[in-house]
Amino acid sequence: MNRINRAFLKLKEKQTSWGDVIILNTCVTGKCYEKMAIGKAFKALVNKDDYDAEDYDELLDFAYSLTCEEPKK
Repeated sequence: MNRINRAFLKLKEKQTSWGDVIILNTCVTGKCYEKMAIGKAFKALVNKDDYDAEDYDELLDFAYSLTCEEPKK
């Protein structure tokens, strides 16, 4: 099990009222994960009833945008 999955399952136990998308976004924020890793975790962990299929790409892009900040100039 990878780090995203472990963090997700641990947070899901603590925050039982949160939706899966919120939990995943919280787990990846500031962690600099690759988009592919986030996509695999999303498909494996997020309940399909928590989002519309046509929103998948947008949700994945948003989760990826949370992972690392652009270097400040």
